[in-house]
Amino acid sequence: MQLQEVKSEGLIRHFRGVIPVDVLTKAKNGRLAEISKNRKIPGFRPGKIPAAVLEKKYGQEAYDYVISQEVEKKAQAALAETRIRPAVRPKLEIISEDDKTGIVFELHVEVYPEITPPDFSAITFSRYIAEVSAQSIDDSLMRIANQQATFEEDTSADIVSEDHVVIADLAFDIPGVKDGHSTQPDVTLELGQRKVLPAIEEKVVGSKVGDVVSIPTVFPSHADAKIANKHVVYQVTIKKLKKRIPHVQNDELAQKVGLKSLAELKKEVETRLQEELDSRALSLTKRELFDALDVSVTFDLPPTLVAHEAQVVRQNVKTDTPEGTLTNDQEKEISEVAGRRIKLGLLFNHISDERGLDIPMEKVQEALMQKVNQNPAHAKQILDYYKNTPGAIDEIRGPLLENAVVEHIISLAKPEEKKITEKDLFAKLEN
Repeated sequence: MQLQEVKSEGLIRHFRGVIPVDVLTKAKNGRLAEISKNRKIPGFRPGKIPAAVLEKKYGQEAYDYVISQEVEKKAQAALAETRIRPAVRPKLEIISEDDKTGIVFELHVEVYPEITPPDFSAITFSRYIAEVSAQSIDDSLMRIANQQATFEEDTSADIVSEDHVVIADLAFDIPGVKDGHSTQPDVTLELGQRKVLPAIEEKVVGSKVGDVVSIPTVFPSHADAKIANKHVVYQVTIKKLKKRIPHVQNDELAQKVGLKSLAELKKEVETRLQEELDSRALSLTKRELFDALDVSVTFDLPPTLVAHEAQVVRQNVKTDTPEGTLTNDQEKEISEVAGRRIKLGLLFNHISDERGLDIPMEKVQEALMQKVNQNPAHAKQILDYYKNTPGAIDEIRGPLLENAVVEHIISLAKPEEKKITEKDLFAKLEN
């Protein structure tokens, strides 16, 4: 079967094709034969159902199946013969159905654009290099020492500071909720560690031992459905203050976190901090590279891809603006951001295909296990999600492939290397 191009607008192509009656009849009979083997009709053995009975009972179902499955299959095969590469799934439209001529259909295709990569050696951008400071290493070691701290009663103070550990009786009442009252004696509140609700921590700091602090607040939206977003009043009775005594930075501290010595702990901290810093420096390098590529490369963009990407961006913007209304300037910026993302995504796909760049499955699995190790309590849910959700693994593979393409471009472009301090790096990223 051949396709005839009937209309062309930019990247949009309209093709028309015909599937003759004899082809449709053969496909329908094949479907009825499958049905005969798998369906049960009283009085007939599977596979022995008369054709007339099959036609009467399942004829329309078989024909509908041919329309939905076989026509699309034939259309896709015919499209492959044209060697046209669709950018998105083509849309199939049935134009007419006739007992004599068969089915006339149209295929609406957004074709993959012609992409010519730029001369990478002519692109100007900077590659940022940052080194971990001794202060960052010291700060990380102090955080680890604080995590392994011991606590002793602070008899020299009776006013709560943000560094205290507070021993308190905690009671709360949820108005209008059955069994919405609870009392918990001798609760430990570690302040300054993001372990206490901000509303409680804010009111408790500055109070005295013996005070009863009343704190009205609202449960977060991610709490249990029974209490999410409900108003609640906490009563916090301050009973005792303790101070945190950080663990001495020695070999014993290292052993508490699974390492042999303090020297090994320092090396591990430095390595992890440098990996994080390298990742952030690469983000800044990529930002400059993407800006340069956006200016250097021009080609038509598939409108459906841009529209889908714009919807993703729009949804994120609406999340940040609860009222849900967007200005004309915001809509314009959304279109520009979506177009840029699609342009760079298509360019990177082209480069990876042209240069044979790919990510070995071992690397993907390694990145997946890093996600699991970061949240071991939900390891099974994470693994099940990536195993059972179609396309989910591309959420991991995609960024890895993007970085591989970036490194390839960097090797060809040979950008100027710029050393940057941690402070300046974070400031540039924030801006």
